Amino acid sequence: MTDRIKKNMHVLRELFYLKVHGLMVFRFDFFAPFFVDGSLFLIQLLAFHAIYSNVDMIGSWGKGEMVLYIGTFSLINALNMTFFFFGVSSVSVGGN
Repeated sequence: MTDRIKKNMHVLRELFYLKVHGLMVFRFDFFAPFFVDGSLFLIQLLAFHAIYSNVDMIGSWGKGEMVLYIGTFSLINALNMTFFFFGVSSVSVGGN
């Protein structure tokens, strides 16, 4: 069981290394996702600020809970894209 976990961690570490190494070749490709995700986060904050300027709470959620929710979602989404999507999308599928 622990050998399997070690093997899976090694694969994830290699995918992360390949992703970072490939992106650092072209610095724009490395920094562009940070800019895009940061911009999306700011737009979401501005949208919820506009909503919460008219109401105090939505259900039982105040402004602080909503900011925490947006930040947590953005962090989990960024980790997902870093470790899984970009690394897996560059793996070639046999045949050609």
